[in-house]
Order: sequence, then C-alpha cells, then structure tokens
Amino acid sequence: MTGLAQIRGYRGATDTEAHLTNRLQSDLEYIRDWSPWLDLKIMTATLKVLVPKRP
Repeated sequence: MTGLAQIRGYRGATDTEAHLTNRLQSDLEYIRDWSPWLDLKIMTATLKVLVPKRP
C-alpha cells in the first residue's frame, strides 16, 4: 500500500515524535484534500520508485 505519508518519506517505524506527527499530518491532509487527482499523483510517485531507471 502507499499513501501521501509514504511518498513523503514517512514510512517504517516511528522512532521519534516528529516522525509520528509528520505521518499523522500527512494522513489528515489526505483525508481533507482527497480527490481522484491526488490518488493519481500518489500512484505516479509510487511507480517512479518501483520502476528502475534505465542506464
């Protein structure tokens, strides 16, 4: 799964309060601003990470 927090780099363990706060803020922003375009932006950013660049 992916999301706004993940494409911003807030994934994995929440070792610090700031990391947890940033992840929560991203999730709340996603809920507040949801649109099909935002989902498309998230999926596109995810694909850029998953598909390796050609040399």
